[in-house]
Parts: sequence; structure tokens; C-alpha cells
Amino acid sequence: MGALLFIFTLILNLRFSLGWDECMYMVIAESLVKNPLNFMIQGVPSLHKPPFLPYYLSLFFRFNVSSEFLARFLVDLLNVLLFLTIFYLVTKLFNESIGLYTSFFLFSSPLIIFFGGKVLSDVVGAFFCTISFLFFLLALRYAEKIYFFATGIFLGLSFVSRYTNYLLGIVLAILFLSRKKLVPLRKPGVWLPILSFLFFLVPFFFLNLQLYGDPFKGPYFASRLIQMDIPVDNLTYLSWFPIYVGVHVLLLSFLTFKEREKTSFDVFALWAWIIIYVTATFFLLHKEERFVLPVVPFFCVLAAYSIEKLKIKHKKKFLTIILLLSSFYMASTFVYVYCFFPPQMDDEIKETGEYLKHLTHEGEEIMSELRPQLIYYAKRKIVLFPRSIDLFWREVSSGKVRFIVVNYFRPSPPPYIQELIRGGVLSLERAFYDETGVKAIEIYRLNTFISK
Repeated sequence: MGALLFIFTLILNLRFSLGWDECMYMVIAESLVKNPLNFMIQGVPSLHKPPFLPYYLSLFFRFNVSSEFLARFLVDLLNVLLFLTIFYLVTKLFNESIGLYTSFFLFSSPLIIFFGGKVLSDVVGAFFCTISFLFFLLALRYAEKIYFFATGIFLGLSFVSRYTNYLLGIVLAILFLSRKKLVPLRKPGVWLPILSFLFFLVPFFFLNLQLYGDPFKGPYFASRLIQMDIPVDNLTYLSWFPIYVGVHVLLLSFLTFKEREKTSFDVFALWAWIIIYVTATFFLLHKEERFVLPVVPFFCVLAAYSIEKLKIKHKKKFLTIILLLSSFYMASTFVYVYCFFPPQMDDEIKETGEYLKHLTHEGEEIMSELRPQLIYYAKRKIVLFPRSIDLFWREVSSGKVRFIVVNYFRPSPPPYIQELIRGGVLSLERAFYDETGVKAIEIYRLNTFISK
């Protein structure tokens, strides 16, 4: 199953060019190859992006030229290894049947399939979060040092993969203190999660201090940027759960409340994370489908637990229907994304960047709003459009800006660019069109003989 997940997600995502965030991770990773403290994009500190993925990619980029295929292969491989780890831990915590059902539900999840092969840390962060939680439950059950230690390690990895996973530390602390039978604080190993978590937290604070002079600046910038994006209402956010988790998985998960007096602490703990995380994300103005990912594995475990404990006639037929429904989810997601997923302009941006790479020379600059992707593909310095036309003239007076890239989708250039085009300051070099024949991007050459 792990091998199939690897093949499916890799094939699916090789169809697409790198997106905005993916290029940011790639550019940062290439920068880290030169200097492990250089967590920057063209000299600008960029720790608003979680650091795990760029550092992970940079380890391998040192031995080979960075490429889209290599990056996707490495992310996909890591996701599969974490997927197998979740199967092992669920099996150890419950039994092999629940482990297998969990794996199948995860394998058929649309979000896991779609984001699993992308150069993003969302699936990685969700899997790290799940593994930390499962180690925590094993630590409470068996009180062994290795489980306490692993809880902190994967908690740290989950945080540096996705900043919102800091909530996991709060949930684990609440669950630890809420147990009727507490593990004695003097027992060896109880403090290991904190110590192993600090193994990641201290270097992270140090990197923030190096880049910003403030140990919390990176996550703060991330929280501010996400609030500036397009708002999404909570009703829309809730509607994503049956779509991307699966109606059958959600219904099976809710069946764990059927016999509350017999429900184990482990099940209540899994629900605690889901409820607290979803409630916290309600307060975010901007939401995306991938924000659902941190709770997807937890729903899968709960659904698998329900199937195992369910006592009904014709259970085998019921199980067959559930597995067929999950298979349909998986197959329909693959077919839709591979054959019918609407264009995202990433292919046109890639083509633009590669064209500019050959058109320009070292030291020349390009002005565009498509900064991360053109930095990666064109390998040139990209400057953003100034807010006013006066600042524009000041920027181009250095003579380094030779080309202007105008795109007809978000984020779009300022209105004064059209005035410059009509005035003959900019002359069209080349236009790029999307799959439907609509003009998407234009490259303009700055006429240096024209002054303000």
C-alpha cells in the first residue's frame, strides 16, 4: 500500500509545474546549500515558511543539482515512510486490523493523494503530528522512556513542519494532566518529551535571532501573512470535511460516541485534538483545503476503530461496501486531478521563467509580482512593482531592470503599468497563453531610450 501511495502521488504531481509556495521552498533550500543559516529568498529572511522541508531538501541538494523531480521524489518518499510508521504505531496501540483500516483510509484520502507529492510540508506536518500523538498515547500506556522521548522528537518535527501544530503541545499537556491515573512526575522519562522538543525549539529560536533579532518573528510573520489573504467563512471550511475526509469516514468516526461508557481514553484523546484544532482554525480569516490535513489521520484512526468495534450482522458485507467506497474516492480523485483539474497558470509561469533565463544575463533584474516562481525558474533577481509610478522610475533608473512581466491573474501588477504600455515606455517581447487560449502573461522590454 505504501508503494502504491508513492507511485500514485508522484505520477499525479509530476503532471504539474511547481506552484508559488513550492518554489519558495525550493529557493530557500538552494540558499541553505551555500550557508545553513541563510534561510532567505534573495537576501530577505523567510522564516515565515516552516524550516523543516527546506533543510531536508538541502541535505540532498548538496549531492546533486536541485530539480523538480528530485524534490518531489524526496517529499513523496518521506511521506510514505511516515505513512508506514503510522500503520506500525496504530497496530501497536490497538491491533493489526485497525492499523490496516487506518492505512487504507489514509491511502484513499483525496488530500493525501493530491498534496502527498507536492513540495509542501502539509502532509509531512500532519504525519509528524499524528506520530507524536500516537507515541504520546503509547507513553501513557506503557510509561517507557523511548515513547516519551519519541513524543517530544516528533512534536518538534511537527512544529517546524507547520507552525499551527504548536497546538499539539497544548493538547498533549492537557491530556497528560487530565488523566485519572497520572504518571508520576518523578518517574524516569516523564520529562523527556520537553527535553527532546527543546532539541528542535532552541535551534529554531536561534535561527530567528540570527535572521530577525527576535526569537518569535518567523511564526509571527506567518500569522500576519495568512490573515492578509482572501477570507473564507467557517461554513465553507466545514463543508470541506465531508469532501476531503469522506462522508463514510466521518460517520464511522462519530460512531465512537455510540457507547460512551466503554470508550477508551485513547479515543477521547483523538477527539480532543480534532475539536481543539478545528475550533482554533475557525478564528483564522483565511483558510485553505490543506488546513484540514492535520486532522485527517485522526479521523482515519477513529473510523478504523469503529469498524473493529462495530457489532452488526453481515459485517463482512458492510466492510466490503466501506472499502469499495474508499477505493472510489481514491480513483475519482486521481482521475479528476490528472485529467480535469483546472489550470493554475503554473505551467505558463514556468515557461515564462525559462524563457527569461535565456533572454537575460547575470546581474540583470526582472520586475514582476510572480516573485518566487520566477526566481526559481529564471535564476535572476526579481523586484516587485513599486507602489507608485515615481517609485517605479526611481527603481529602473539603476539600469538593471530590463524586463517587466505582466500577468493577468492574481496577484496583478499596479494600474500605472498599463499607462506605461500605452505610452510606449514598454514594448512587448512575448506573450504566453493558457490552455484555453486566453492571454495569461506578457513580457515587456523596458525602452531605455525613453526617460520620465
